[in-house]
Amino acid sequence: MRNAQGNRGWAAVVAVIVTALTAAVAAPAQTFTTLLDFNSKNGGYPYFGPLVQGTDGNLYGATTYGGNNCPPFGCGTIFKMSPAGILTTIYSFCQQAGCADGTEPYAGIDGVS
Repeated sequence: MRNAQGNRGWAAVVAVIVTALTAAVAAPAQTFTTLLDFNSKNGGYPYFGPLVQGTDGNLYGATTYGGNNCPPFGCGTIFKMSPAGILTTIYSFCQQAGCADGTEPYAGIDGVS
């Protein structure tokens, strides 16, 4: 009798796992929505490093090009973007003489990318 009850227990566990996997596979696909296109003036090439979500819910990141300085391509920016896609430029690089504040960052704002 013990084996029959033990086998029923394993069968229940397997049934739960199969049900969970089936539900995950049957879940609807997610859709991709573009929130913002960078146009060089507001930044360009934000491909280094991930976005970081702040405690305020906004996303923060860096662009290698774009911004208000270093025409025509810009020297890069630090930006914040709301979950709705509203962009705020926090800083445009190369505001100081000789670009003493830096230019064209090639890392995310976390510094490890």
